[in-house]
Amino acid sequence: MHQTQYAPPARPAKPAVSDPRWFALEAVKAARKTLRLTDRDITVLRGLLSFIPADRWDGPLMVHAANRTLQERCDGMEERTLRRRLAHLCQIGLITRHQSPNRKRYVVRDEDGATVLAYGFCLMPLRQCLVQVQDIAAHERALALRLRALKALVRDAIHHAALDADQMAAMLRLLRRKASEAELTAALNGLPAGNRCAAVENTETMTDSDRQTVRHIQSSKKETHEEKRQVVANTAALDLDTCLSAAPNAAAFSTSRPETWPEAERLAQSLAPAIGIDPTLWHQAKARLGAEGASMAILGLVEAYPRIKAPARYLAVLLTQTRIDLARMFRSLTGWARFPAGNLA
Repeated sequence: MHQTQYAPPARPAKPAVSDPRWFALEAVKAARKTLRLTDRDITVLRGLLSFIPADRWDGPLMVHAANRTLQERCDGMEERTLRRRLAHLCQIGLITRHQSPNRKRYVVRDEDGATVLAYGFCLMPLRQCLVQVQDIAAHERALALRLRALKALVRDAIHHAALDADQMAAMLRLLRRKASEAELTAALNGLPAGNRCAAVENTETMTDSDRQTVRHIQSSKKETHEEKRQVVANTAALDLDTCLSAAPNAAAFSTSRPETWPEAERLAQSLAPAIGIDPTLWHQAKARLGAEGASMAILGLVEAYPRIKAPARYLAVLLTQTRIDLARMFRSLTGWARFPAGNLA
């Protein structure tokens, strides 16, 4: 089985998908928090887009439907709510209203059928700002990752820090509510530095019998297949400093830049739960890729998080590959342009 390569996200002016209407809608949904959109705003925008033929995305994108027809397309939304949501979409700038003198929506055509005048809602602003909406969506996804990662790091640290009952209660309240990035960072920096990686270190204190059991489960009835699997280390490209430079977002979660691979491993294991990697999958990655390879995979997935929707699925599929080139895997996640030309294998 060949290894799937994940290239950095492209920025086409026109979405390269079968139906660009729903591509645009998904981008708006992903950026809804920054755009201050509600579920009903999304419903109305979906209803408007349903009037645009998929093969006319490059056209004028004008919707002339009356409110009653729009209500039907918007799941029977009450008319006053529909009007408010349409006004909100206009205010944000995703659509514009072309008002006729009699406030009706219609099209005036000449004798050849060409449009002379058109009144209604125009969705061209959505098409024109789609790249910016995608950027906002990527930013929101990256912010969500940072918040989850910071919460994971704080949670790991407080259970091994010498805190009194009031301090522990305050930290737990912070984790339960929607804390900001600044609040979580301040809380993490306020904890004793020596305890920040204690939780990660303690998860590695498995007995020899535990490790033998894991190895037995993984290798039972599969030894002949495992012998055919290869992990290409490509050590010339596995310099820790180069890897951290290629994954600055992942490295930024560490209170101090990792100086050794064991430190990078502790950071990667702390971040793994934030991107949906459970302990079982983490140990499978270490068994298949080695400690450094598993760390590279996690750091690379953190860096690629805004464009990879299912990091756990990506890692699970990666582990099934017959031949894994760690350097190539890491470059595909973090972007080829970050690596010096001499390091390309």
